[in-house]
Amino acid sequence: MRKNRIQGFINRSLSLTLCAVLSCGLLSVGGAFAASREIKYDELESLIKAHNIGVESANNALSKAVSTSKDYTEPNIALYNQITMVQNAYDNAVKTSESLGLPTVSMDVYYGSQLQQLQMQLDNLGNTSEKMADAVTAAKDAVDRVVAGQLSLARTNFIGIHISDKTAEHVKNTQNILIAQRDRAKRLVDAGFAPASSLDAFKLQEDSIKVQIDNAKRSRDTYVIKLKAVLGLPLGDSITIGKLPDFDLSRIDKISYNIDLLSCLSNSLDIKQKQRTYTLLWDDRKASTEAVDKDSAKLALEQAKLDAEVNFRSAYEGLVKSWAQLKEDKKAIDEAKTTLAKAEKQLSLGLIPASTVTKQKEAISSKESAYELSKVSLALQLQTYDNMRLGV
Repeated sequence: MRKNRIQGFINRSLSLTLCAVLSCGLLSVGGAFAASREIKYDELESLIKAHNIGVESANNALSKAVSTSKDYTEPNIALYNQITMVQNAYDNAVKTSESLGLPTVSMDVYYGSQLQQLQMQLDNLGNTSEKMADAVTAAKDAVDRVVAGQLSLARTNFIGIHISDKTAEHVKNTQNILIAQRDRAKRLVDAGFAPASSLDAFKLQEDSIKVQIDNAKRSRDTYVIKLKAVLGLPLGDSITIGKLPDFDLSRIDKISYNIDLLSCLSNSLDIKQKQRTYTLLWDDRKASTEAVDKDSAKLALEQAKLDAEVNFRSAYEGLVKSWAQLKEDKKAIDEAKTTLAKAEKQLSLGLIPASTVTKQKEAISSKESAYELSKVSLALQLQTYDNMRLGV
């Protein structure tokens, strides 16, 4: 039984060491990017693993843990082999003595003493090796946490850039509509049908729009800087931002909250970390751990589960609400287009002035640009929800 337990220690240590070495290879840190390149959404994770400074640091810690684990794994194997050799020698000696009718007491004492000493050494190394294997697992989990956190930031900033672009497009569309309205108003003023003061309101709106455009540009610049930092790019490098993937927003209708919540709780890296800490504290080899430490770890684990559920519920409710509003906005646009078609027919019959149709077209244009902005914003909410569900 003792031999099987020690062999288990060795096998587990070797297995974890091999996995860690493979992980190091997959998460190696490369050099800087070329001076200019396109950043694509589906390449963000691989770029982070290759260039992110935090990932590099976590990988270095993992490599160190793997190296230390090897230092204890190899002596374990050597001692285990030595025990096997002594045990075999003892068994052969006993068989020979029994076949000759000789007593085996002296052999029991001689070999038993050797086996006991070797077993004590193996027990000590086995416990240390187990701790080193735990350290490798913890270091690997740390790498996963860093990658997941940085990937979430990268995706947020990538989508944020597109949100800024859509915001600028929407505001510029509003600006164009306002300019057209101002020009019509100016013609009325020039013709003496309206006072000059009627143009003052347009000036205020134009100033406001310029501020919104500047804000959208600054917001975009900020997202680009943050994205470069996450990807390990020098801030002076020139990049272009690739297209967003085609997010299937309709799948929001098919979401099963309870199933997704279970996935969120199961995949949460924070919960996994605290569960591991709690489990280690209750390990038989750590029976001397004070009860207060165990209670504290249990409370931390329960709090992590509660926080994850509250945050996930909030993300779900916000997602469903925004999706419902987006569908209502699309319905309103379709209805406005139907009304426009009727108005154009009335215009052709001379029943309404052209200005009425123009205003309706402008209203639809404004709603459509706002709708496109809302779609990208909803894509960010959906991405956040998926990240929480998958523990990314």
